[in-house]
Amino acid sequence: MHKFAWIGSSLILLFILMVLSPLCIGFYAKNKLTTAVGKLQARNPMLVVRITDYQRHWFTSTATIQLGLHPIKAAPATVSSTPLAVTVNTEIVHGPILWQKSSAQGFPLDFGLAYVSGLLQLNKDSVPLTAQWINRSDLGLIGLKFNFLGGMHLVLQWLPFVFSDPAQGLKLSVQGAVTQWWTNADVSRVRFEQNNQGVVLQSPTLEARFEQPTVLKVEQHKVNDKVWIGNVDMNIPLLQMQGAKQLPLRFDAIHLSYDTELNDRFLNTKTNIHIDNVKRGDEDTYRGLIIEASADHLDLSAVQAILQLSQQLNAALSEMNALIAKRGQSSDAQSSAIEAAYIDSSKQVFLVQQQFFLAVTQLLKEGAQFSIKQFHLGTPQGDLDGAFSVAFAKAPADKPLLGLVQAVNNAAIQMNFALPKLLMQTVL
Repeated sequence: MHKFAWIGSSLILLFILMVLSPLCIGFYAKNKLTTAVGKLQARNPMLVVRITDYQRHWFTSTATIQLGLHPIKAAPATVSSTPLAVTVNTEIVHGPILWQKSSAQGFPLDFGLAYVSGLLQLNKDSVPLTAQWINRSDLGLIGLKFNFLGGMHLVLQWLPFVFSDPAQGLKLSVQGAVTQWWTNADVSRVRFEQNNQGVVLQSPTLEARFEQPTVLKVEQHKVNDKVWIGNVDMNIPLLQMQGAKQLPLRFDAIHLSYDTELNDRFLNTKTNIHIDNVKRGDEDTYRGLIIEASADHLDLSAVQAILQLSQQLNAALSEMNALIAKRGQSSDAQSSAIEAAYIDSSKQVFLVQQQFFLAVTQLLKEGAQFSIKQFHLGTPQGDLDGAFSVAFAKAPADKPLLGLVQAVNNAAIQMNFALPKLLMQTVL
């Protein structure tokens, strides 16, 4: 008797939870979506993101989201001042049971906090000029699942479309694509995957065709705010290129990969490039291009400093170049102020350059190593093989101020290449 009472009580409790949970999750989903839109708008001033309508119900909700870019100040007269360009009419299913009649993610039944699905539609009335560029208004399907532990899975299923700009002679044809993005709750781990069914790019000077499906996969996790490590992998079965007044090029089975790992406080990276065949017109085929390179024992703090200083140096050089342009266009009254600003800018460039070289010196002093472990190219005259490495000696503790020149002088360089005789005769 007690057993049946316990079962009955459990079923009643489960029923209450299943009925009340969607209502509670509905409030949570609205708050989470509103917060996410606000953060996206705050971090991207040029982007316009608005929730124009939100209707919350017990088990589901509906929302209309509009996104676009702020209009360019000097936009043509044919472009409306309204910045909105894309409308997403979404349906939000409240968890814990997620049921979808049609889903970009391919699962009709799942479990989670909420699932957002909708159709991306180009608002051609908002920006009339886009009607000349894109041949359709329905761009694709969106699916976004929020997991119980805070992570999410986003899927964008792009429909076939053609983008063209007759004034520039540009045309981009996409047969369809699927974009997927996974992340955990604090966005410290990210996985990305892009599958393109076929892409053709045409311009007055070049035509490139990716006529077979191409796949790009990225998996990264964050070390800190500036450094992410992980791997990148891309496969291109066939690429054909035709330049103006040039022989066509054909690349078969391109595989690119890049891996990074952190060992204590040192970064190790590997880069691999494999191409089965390269053919130029009707000429002989180059068989088997292989490049396997690595950079090891890279001091993490030095890498972070180099990345940050590179950005600062680019900004300082851009400012200095802008002042150089103003010097030739300024009046006598403005020239002294511009000259003073140019001197200050030059000092800033010099200071950042010094800091950059110090960071590079620190990287080398910690024993950085760079190498091409394998280079192989099969030519019509024979195979070309080789390897190259440069290893910088770690600076001794009693010489902490070792400079860049001394670090380079202490490097050990090894190089080994084998050239076929026929190729040497052709070159010479």
